[in-house]
Amino acid sequence: MRARARAISPPCVPASRSEHDAARHDPAVARQSARHERHRPCHRDSARGRRHRLGLAARREDAGQGSTRCARPLARRSRRRVARGIGEHAGSFAHAGRTRSARGVSRDVHAATGCVARNRARPHQPAVAASPKGGQVKEIKKKDYKAALEPMQVELVAMARWARETHRRIVVLFEGRDTAGKGGAIDAIREHMNPRQCRVVALGKPSEAEQGAWYFQRYVPHLPSAGEIILFDRSWYNRAGVERVMGFAKPAQVNAFLEQAPAFEKLLVDDGILLFKYWLSCDQARQEERFTERAADPLKRWKLSPIDLEARTRYDQYTKAREDMLRATHTKHAPWTLVDFNDQRLGRLTLIRDLLDRLPDTKLPEPALNMEALATKPKKERYTVVAPIKSLDV
Repeated sequence: MRARARAISPPCVPASRSEHDAARHDPAVARQSARHERHRPCHRDSARGRRHRLGLAARREDAGQGSTRCARPLARRSRRRVARGIGEHAGSFAHAGRTRSARGVSRDVHAATGCVARNRARPHQPAVAASPKGGQVKEIKKKDYKAALEPMQVELVAMARWARETHRRIVVLFEGRDTAGKGGAIDAIREHMNPRQCRVVALGKPSEAEQGAWYFQRYVPHLPSAGEIILFDRSWYNRAGVERVMGFAKPAQVNAFLEQAPAFEKLLVDDGILLFKYWLSCDQARQEERFTERAADPLKRWKLSPIDLEARTRYDQYTKAREDMLRATHTKHAPWTLVDFNDQRLGRLTLIRDLLDRLPDTKLPEPALNMEALATKPKKERYTVVAPIKSLDV
């Protein structure tokens, strides 16, 4: 069944006198002229008409078509008709008095050339992300992301119950470049967990007293007790990353950290802590897009800092610092796991799946809950001292 198609004709300049003469003798030309008159803009003011024609010529010149006027609009005009079929394009459509087959151009071909309508309408939200290998990777759709995330979050809730019942301690480190997506990954993990059990640690700039103490000392109080899960939004690896690149730590301090970090983590693992270290990676082009989005969004502008803006010019230095860090701290007892976050939704799913698969069997029988019916009729709220404020009119 072919869907109805609508012809979209671009406005053109008035027809010549010879064409009007032909329309009086040829009924077909007269009907085409009538349709043309409906699409022609009507300007009572001659000055407006001239401005319209000048604007039309400028648009054609921008499109690479030149500014030549249409001397024969009925013969040279190409009518574009969009035919939507059920499951596929319509077989053919009328074009300039003849019939031709519709070209089956796939959406992928258009996406490769940047011709997707979504890209033109929302350039700050590209539908195609560059992969680390230089190819083109489609971002996962939101509905597919939600459908895949929900069962994983059910497993995370079961894992939290297992940790509470077995008194296990879990530490997850989230490291990576600015705008990589550390906060979004943490939110996806803890969204349905008990905030008293699953805590996020995001330490700020060290105080003067902390700067004079053992480097790892400020992180020790935040380690988990029995049954707790701690998610570090950046961790002690700041010294090997931002502090090294931005000059906040001396080379001797960085070298000492790279030597002490494996020993410090060995103490944690030997004491029974389950330690997971994740590095979230993204290309510089994606990083720039996210920086631009943060600068334009008042709800995300707080994420930008002078250090972030300065770090934009030091992408290669961060890469070298990361490689040196991995070379020194990627150990058997505390290995690193790198996750591609050019597509943040796909990166979150990949990270959560890896985390769940690396944990022991966390399946526990759910406790039976016997929710009996109320003995009396449900009661309404009553206020005798202070009444609620008036609800907002929306």
